Amino acid sequence: MDLRRCISPKPGFQSSVNIAYDLHRDDKIEDFIPTQASLELLEELLLSTAVNATERARILIGAYGKGKSHLILVLLAILQNKDTLVLKRTLEALKAYKPALYQYVLDELLCKGKKPFLPVIIDGSNSSIVQSFLWALHNTLKRAGLET
Repeated sequence: MDLRRCISPKPGFQSSVNIAYDLHRDDKIEDFIPTQASLELLEELLLSTAVNATERARILIGAYGKGKSHLILVLLAILQNKDTLVLKRTLEALKAYKPALYQYVLDELLCKGKKPFLPVIIDGSNSSIVQSFLWALHNTLKRAGLET
């Protein structure tokens, strides 16, 4: 018996997000469904990128499947100056949530000519944290064509 005939994923099911693998997948960013809680956290994270911000470090803790990685993927898309069409659903939700925050994102983070942030994704390994960071930084600079 072919189980695919009897069992199928619920419509709208989203597979898990892996930041390192999904960083440049527009479909994962487009699939993000902003909730009130995710918009509040996104606001805090976005505002921590302001030039005068002093509290930038964050630890996200939550149950498996809560959306931590998906939220970070969307945050990174904004910080990397992704096309606004890819971020359409999130931007519309931000506009409805707080128009001033939406304007900040457009003017300060997604504006043309602004240098995007360069995310350094550290994968878990058996190496020391210093070695893992240096390896991730090297790979990120290489992918961005900034390696010397």
